Amino acid sequence: MPNSFLLTVVIITRDNHANVKTAIMKTGVARRREVEVVVVDDGSNPPVRSYLRENLRRHPRIRIRETNRIGPGGARNVGLEQARGRWLVFLDGDDWLRGGRLLSRLQRMDDTSLDVVLFDTSPRRGNPPISVEKFERARLYYLRNPRTPKHTLSGQQLAQ
Repeated sequence: MPNSFLLTVVIITRDNHANVKTAIMKTGVARRREVEVVVVDDGSNPPVRSYLRENLRRHPRIRIRETNRIGPGGARNVGLEQARGRWLVFLDGDDWLRGGRLLSRLQRMDDTSLDVVLFDTSPRRGNPPISVEKFERARLYYLRNPRTPKHTLSGQQLAQ
């Protein structure tokens, strides 16, 4: 059932149930029917895996997929295979969407012919912010890469 949601948020985690719960709450899945969450648990210890199973499977728009320590790239691929949304966001288990910014832009993203939107990151827990230069290098890489879809904007451009 592809594209049955506007947004799929894929969260990759291992042994990090407390932060995953916060990350899920910040996606807006509880109040936005057009959002689904796929949690890929990449080999958590049994107590954490049990916690995720018991506490997340009750929600109809949250799905859990379990892998056996295949690494972040492999776990993202599992999430990608499960995604049913038109748009896709990848988060690590200790990341979350801030203040509904992405959710507020969903409709505008869907009303355009965009293929890719690049968002900057915000520092958390004492991590240094990403430098403007580093973000600009990443943005230019995607814009110059021949495999990058034609219609690509940054989140900042989308907000203008």
